[in-house]
Amino acid sequence: MEDYVERRNGPDIDTQDWTFEAATGEHLEMHIRYERGSGNKSNPADAKFYSAKTPGYVQISHQEQVLDVKESSIKNGGGSYAKLFGGNEKLLSWDNILWINRSVSVP
Repeated sequence: MEDYVERRNGPDIDTQDWTFEAATGEHLEMHIRYERGSGNKSNPADAKFYSAKTPGYVQISHQEQVLDVKESSIKNGGGSYAKLFGGNEKLLSWDNILWINRSVSVP
């Protein structure tokens, strides 16, 4: 793994380059770039989960979190990975949950 930080006017940008290789030919490369110290705090949200067996029974999950979205790319292939990946895959999003506060209650 290589890890370096760009220092400039404004926020620090951290970059990590990871390479994994197996003796059987499989390989995986990840390149990650993100702004240090940033994150998006979401508004608290409640979700209700109803029992299929007892419809009157419900659990309420209350959740708050801070989410950090990373800019990243991934390459993989070789060995048994060749059956799974064609080499044209694109990583859509890499989300890092910095902290999460969840409580579950039954009214």
